[in-house]
Amino acid sequence: MSQEMQVGDRIKAFMEAQGLNAYQASQKLGHEKPSKVYKLVNNDAKPGYDTIVELLTAWPDLSPEWLILGTGPMLRGGAASTSDLPLFSAKTPALPERGINGGRVLAVTVDHTGHENIVMVPLRDQAAYTKRHDEPAFLDKLTTFRLPLFASGTFRAFEVDGDELHPGIRRHDVAVCSFVERWDLLAPGSACVVVVPGGVLARRLPAPITERKQVVELLADNARIAPMHVPAADIIELWQVRGYLTTRVPAPPVRSGGLPADGE
Repeated sequence: MSQEMQVGDRIKAFMEAQGLNAYQASQKLGHEKPSKVYKLVNNDAKPGYDTIVELLTAWPDLSPEWLILGTGPMLRGGAASTSDLPLFSAKTPALPERGINGGRVLAVTVDHTGHENIVMVPLRDQAAYTKRHDEPAFLDKLTTFRLPLFASGTFRAFEVDGDELHPGIRRHDVAVCSFVERWDLLAPGSACVVVVPGGVLARRLPAPITERKQVVELLADNARIAPMHVPAADIIELWQVRGYLTTRVPAPPVRSGGLPADGE
């Protein structure tokens, strides 16, 4: 695998080994925005001499031979060779490979303290999201917020298009979701937002996804909506629904005679 890795792949592997996202790495390098790091790890730009010096200065333990040539251990004096080094760290999904944007670093936004924001993806932007989900410039234009019960992890908030999930979740409600790194560990029946080239779908997965060649069944809670089947290889991102936001307050239960029940 090391022969196939470009310098950008090795930068990405180093970031994963250090537990760094693109924003954190950019801050370490003294950059205000992560656009340069995204271009490097996605192999959209090759690092020049100045960038190599920047990286080696920011992380003195990083081996220049490994970074530039792909030979020897990742760290100076380290024991891990590139032949033993996975492209992604253990926290990224091994099955399937699409667990992190088809092999790309997941794009996130952070607040002024460095904590990840919840990115809101409204219906009007969901078609664009399927194509630009990994572009920081696109995500920066979306509304971001934070919730006290969703403070640790990577989250997205997707506006719901209809009643595909629980009947209490209606059109224009917002599903708050956590990023799924290991598709093969999803509990059967999990409510998810599935990002595919054709759109953003709110569905349940009756079974985990264990291989790339698998055809995935997507079920709606609404019996009037027929099941869908999509190839696992077509799934761009997978998010598990953890809660939802609504502006609708349920009506009080009504007892016989048309009056509200006691205590209402």
